[in-house]
Amino acid sequence: MISRERNYCFIDGQNMHKGTVRQGWRVDYGKLMIYLRNKYRVEKAYIFLGYLKDNEFFYRKIEESGFIIIFKEVSYFNKREATWPPIGGHGVRAMLKYRTRYGEYGAVKGNCDSDMVLRICLEFWNFDKAVIISGDGDFYSMCQVLSSLDKFRIMLASDKDSIATRYYRFGVDKVAFLLDIKSSIAIDRFRQI
Repeated sequence: MISRERNYCFIDGQNMHKGTVRQGWRVDYGKLMIYLRNKYRVEKAYIFLGYLKDNEFFYRKIEESGFIIIFKEVSYFNKREATWPPIGGHGVRAMLKYRTRYGEYGAVKGNCDSDMVLRICLEFWNFDKAVIISGDGDFYSMCQVLSSLDKFRIMLASDKDSIATRYYRFGVDKVAFLLDIKSSIAIDRFRQI
């Protein structure tokens, strides 16, 4: 009897969205789910997103495609420049992020990295291999642990410019790019999500 792998996918939603939009296209979540099931035998797929009430329709479409959404409360930040007094004749300039009171005055930030790592820990015994969609270097230590226990399948990043190069240490077969499968997973030009 042939046993089937139970693979789970964990998606850094903000990272994937920003990476593909930067390239001028958007992911069709239904097509992405079909791809993940066929290519990597994914049984369960989590996507981690910052929650915004205005995106309810979008969230429903993602769930209808078969993804489990894990929401994070968003924060709002502005950037401002600051200069500290000169030290040894040189002033120190830096960009500061500070929390604003109202969203319309700041950029939305829904940092889900720790939630994603926690979910992988909680699900660890339930899957055989993990498919990670991000490229963010913050997940490297977690991928090292998964790899050492033969539970790391692949890191999918938006493109070659959006992946931490250290992931190549796992081998080129452990790294792939959404841009390379764009024709299979992109939203059709004249269709809305």
